[in-house]
Amino acid sequence: MKKFLFILIILLAVAIGGFGYFYTKNESVAVLQSKTLFKTEYPVNAFVTEGSSVVIGTAGGKIYSVDLQGKTKWTSDIKTNIFGLSKNDKGQILVCSVYFYLLDGNGKTVFSKGYKNYIGVKGKFISNGNMELVYQSLNDLSYIAVETDKKGKTISKRIIPDLGESSHIDILSNGNVLFSGSRGEIYVLDQKGIVSDTVISNRQGNLHSIYAEELSNGNIVCGYTISADKNPSIPVYFFDKNLKKIKTVTLHSNINNVSVLPGKVIFATDEGFYIFNNNGELVKTYTKFGFCASSYSENNDSTLLLFYKPPESKKNKPILSISILKNGKKYAKYLFSADVIPFVELDDDSDVAFLIRKNNVELLYKK
Repeated sequence: MKKFLFILIILLAVAIGGFGYFYTKNESVAVLQSKTLFKTEYPVNAFVTEGSSVVIGTAGGKIYSVDLQGKTKWTSDIKTNIFGLSKNDKGQILVCSVYFYLLDGNGKTVFSKGYKNYIGVKGKFISNGNMELVYQSLNDLSYIAVETDKKGKTISKRIIPDLGESSHIDILSNGNVLFSGSRGEIYVLDQKGIVSDTVISNRQGNLHSIYAEELSNGNIVCGYTISADKNPSIPVYFFDKNLKKIKTVTLHSNINNVSVLPGKVIFATDEGFYIFNNNGELVKTYTKFGFCASSYSENNDSTLLLFYKPPESKKNKPILSISILKNGKKYAKYLFSADVIPFVELDDDSDVAFLIRKNNVELLYKK
């Protein structure tokens, strides 16, 4: 008995020592500081980083470019709700709203383009330097896809008919439209019509919220994000550019976010982050006990992971945890609570992050 107690004491001592080492190791990680960088009149709906600054689009139609000191570099006002922002390598900003607007590097409008009874849903700079703009009808589920040159001149225009179902639209780098319908139909459409198509299973309606996205090598990833099953089993499909299947993988959790970056696709799930290469091979995972994965961001030398812990009751707020990694090791962290899960993204040039909650744009930085 004494021998047993002695062994137990030794094991407890080792365990305590190990815990102490882990605690000390984590304590050496920098705790990020937060400061309000900018406040907007209307809620922030979209943003893009532009070097060491951020371009913000609001529900009221105002657009701001703000640097790391909180100084406004330029403003623009399109006076209607902004749905999305994207940028090209020339510093131009494409604004998705009821109309589309192209802004130059100083926020001046180069052109705007829209159609009566249609609303903008997706815009993208494509490989030939032009833009592909997709509008949805306010009367049905049909779309108009328009390629425009750098000055707003229409190069081509086509109608994607009402297929009688909710859908997701992506624009391929060559300007073709990638259409995914809620029943599992996937189409690639050029100016003349359907180039290729396939069908993925929705398992008799147990899977919902379809997506399809182009990867950086031209392959396509698609599937559903939500399962009605008690124990989720969600297939993810990898296709080549002609919709020929490359691989199917299975995630055993609902998907909160899908991010496409050069050479990889990241699934933020209730279990953690799953990172695959363009051919569907799992290359890395990140998990945090008791937390769900929310969003992923990276620049040339750092990675940002945002996790959240769902509240135990309606009276409580979600707990959010940000980790910034360098060379695969935690470099800095930030823990906070919020009413809703915010936007968060690393800037292009350094290790600071922009955190956006409702009308408030915060800067996270290492002191």
